[in-house]
Amino acid sequence: MSFSGNQYPNFADKVITTRGDIIRGDSSGDRERYGIGAANTVLTSDGTDPDWAAAALAPTTTKGDISGYSTTQARIPISTNNYSLLADSAQALGLKWAASSTSTLTTTGDLLAASAANVLTRIAGGASGEILTGNGAGVLPTFQAASGAAITVLGRDTLVSHATSMEVASFTAKRYLQILTNVVPRTSGAVPDDLSYAFNGDNSSGNYSRRDIFNDSETTAVDQNILRIEGGSGTLIPRFASLWVVNIADQQKLCFGTSMRGAVDASTAPQNSTGAGLWDNEADQITTVTYSSAGTNSMAPDSELLVLGWD
Repeated sequence: MSFSGNQYPNFADKVITTRGDIIRGDSSGDRERYGIGAANTVLTSDGTDPDWAAAALAPTTTKGDISGYSTTQARIPISTNNYSLLADSAQALGLKWAASSTSTLTTTGDLLAASAANVLTRIAGGASGEILTGNGAGVLPTFQAASGAAITVLGRDTLVSHATSMEVASFTAKRYLQILTNVVPRTSGAVPDDLSYAFNGDNSSGNYSRRDIFNDSETTAVDQNILRIEGGSGTLIPRFASLWVVNIADQQKLCFGTSMRGAVDASTAPQNSTGAGLWDNEADQITTVTYSSAGTNSMAPDSELLVLGWD
């Protein structure tokens, strides 16, 4: 059996009439012509007969669009730059675009937080020195100025050569001060002796008084030009002292301090002085501290005066 270009030689020319026609069986099983469909239609089946139907083209129309589905295909338009695609069963197509960490954070130092359940928000970076502070449940934290109790280094003076005194001048006034001193003695020559404090350059008005205990011996002094809280005579031994001051402008400046001096070696116990003093000034806050020795140039390099403060 052979064909000469026609698979259906019997009456096929009476069935197919147009380019693109196809042959299908009718309800009786006879051949019949099924004409070519419209442009962009595809041949489908309705369960009984073949049928031309519109092609299920992607619904996207714009760069970045994606295709979603509910009961039919539908377009999900491209969103804002840096947004993220999230699953969301409440949406008709089950997806939604939402802000991401990249889209929320805009500036160096920003922090990411939740303003509500699953809602991102930006906390702008605080000013220098501010700290992130909680504001209670359900409220975003904020950057706030550091608490007044924060201790601040107001200044220091570290000697690079032999000197008679050290000074930290013109620092910011604080309500409370702690003054630390570390005196390195010379290896020879004048010894650190009668180490004392003066405030705001006041060293000649008789405005200081003190009461101190050195090795169980109590000493008092009034109408002094300087504040000295250290007993014993000078020696070539390191000294360390700490003085606490209530620095309120309209009150006497009450001071409490302790100082110690080292020993030659561990076979000898160090010596200690503890005392209270005051500066009778009820108008000014202390903004300059001078620490002096009666021994000329008796403080060696690396001796240091450090002033700390807080409100």
